[in-house]
Amino acid sequence: MTKPLLIVVTGRPASGKTTLSQILSEEIKCPLLSRDEFKEGYINTFQSHHKDLPAASSLDIYAAFSQTIELLLLKNISLVAEAAFQHKLWHPKLMPLLDRADIRIVLCDIAPELARSRFIDRMASDAGREKFHGDGVELLQHPVLRPVPPVGPQSARGGGAPGT
Repeated sequence: MTKPLLIVVTGRPASGKTTLSQILSEEIKCPLLSRDEFKEGYINTFQSHHKDLPAASSLDIYAAFSQTIELLLLKNISLVAEAAFQHKLWHPKLMPLLDRADIRIVLCDIAPELARSRFIDRMASDAGREKFHGDGVELLQHPVLRPVPPVGPQSARGGGAPGT
């Protein structure tokens, strides 16, 4: 049986996830789902600001993102999914999809100092970013961006990654 392909692109902020995801999506001719764009759409709907969102909003946005991935795979549509995935959230969501999709995980890795530099450049070039993501405050609180736990090729099958 032929399965759709799910390419999960993850990594720390400013590691190149979005750039790589766009290239992959264009090259293999499949849709790209970006968790950031789901969040931006949510904030636009409520004409709000990241800091004014109820606490449950992040879970609602993540649920919509995950359900959209599941729907596309159920309809046999290959895709690229991009986000700074938290292992404890996405691992349980990927496990039931193993029978339905061919899953590949791509970890964008970058030196923390370079990520911080790229992040500062991003904040300077996109004045509206803070409204949607509230991550400028995080940069001030964490002078060097926190590392992302390693994700090995076995992570989607239940081993080789932290928290499994």
